[in-house]
Amino acid sequence: KYEFYADGKWETGVFDRVVFSRGRAVIYDFKTNAMRKEESREDFVRRLVATYSGQMAAYRRALGALAGLTPERIDTVILAETTRDAIPVK
Repeated sequence: KYEFYADGKWETGVFDRVVFSRGRAVIYDFKTNAMRKEESREDFVRRLVATYSGQMAAYRRALGALAGLTPERIDTVILAETTRDAIPVK
């Protein structure tokens, strides 16, 4: 769990998993969303990215502030449990 104050607002969140290596970090976020009936796997991936890109950006900002890393050195990945996909989010 993290909490910090930045740019005039308080931010709180929970990282599922963060892995640090060689001055970089990867934030992994587990999601249990199910594919919708008639939804292709590609559409499912696009929906997850669209739904959670704001959350991933907030995680990137928070980790950057807490660990002293620039956003370029932090990657975010959604781990879709139902399809077992690892989905990078920019």
